Amino acid sequence: MSFFGGEPFLCYKGVKELLDYSKAFCENNDIELIADFTTNATLVSSKRIEYLKQFRCHFQITLDGWKENHNRIKVNNGAKIDAYSKTVEALRLINENIENRWIAVRINFDNNTLEYIDKIIDDINFLDRSKTYVILKKVWQMDTDKVNKNLLIEAIQKLLDNKFIVDYYIMPKGCVCFAERESQVLFNYDGKIFKCTTISSFNDENALGTLNLSNGEITWNNDKTRKWYEDMQPTYCKECKWFPSCLGICNKQIMAHANEKICTFDAFNLNEKEYLMYLFKVQLLQKELNDEFGLKD
Repeated sequence: MSFFGGEPFLCYKGVKELLDYSKAFCENNDIELIADFTTNATLVSSKRIEYLKQFRCHFQITLDGWKENHNRIKVNNGAKIDAYSKTVEALRLINENIENRWIAVRINFDNNTLEYIDKIIDDINFLDRSKTYVILKKVWQMDTDKVNKNLLIEAIQKLLDNKFIVDYYIMPKGCVCFAERESQVLFNYDGKIFKCTTISSFNDENALGTLNLSNGEITWNNDKTRKWYEDMQPTYCKECKWFPSCLGICNKQIMAHANEKICTFDAFNLNEKEYLMYLFKVQLLQKELNDEFGLKD
């Protein structure tokens, strides 16, 4: 069960009620429950950690650059707050108190953030490498061709040198996008049903169905949902040598860019040799961590 927003911990009471119900249901039906959160973590407190530690928890926690940059972005009605320190403290609480956890620290980067990556590494260096990895994601405000490749490669190397597994469009993907799985459902607060978390607006036009709030039944718009499960991969993808690892383009992107040629590599800012070297280094580090912590390959 994944919670995202906005900020899911703004409605902690609702999160707790859903997890309490799901825990009982899953225990009665022999189903493993994973509590997954995409959050800025500023509302993660010791008391809430005490509740959450009973679950297997996955967290994706975002840093918008180093401390000064992050706080400049996280402005609250003009008030100056140290959101960065709150987030780092939450990471520490999770790291120390939730045994069954997995933490993804997502660094939304521009060139300035890449230049100051050492500061971020110093601040999160306490994290257990066997249960943590770092996602590098370019901010949408910066065009792909504006990324400083040298800074990008240096930032990836510095993270690897500090034994952080780095997910920079890592392959093989291992599975198709969750939005293309028939068993996955995204519930909006108003009962509207969706599949993808990255759509532009959660409105009637994009809704794929509705939830009956009285009996919990979902009514799907079959004409809309049919598209999500079609094989829409273009021929140039299926004939590409990367296809077995890449698995192609998500249907949402194909529908949004009809009659355009798009490729996953367009977002990399790395050529094939540079990207292969990155993947090779990740695999070496993963083996090193597996040996160090006695993890399974």
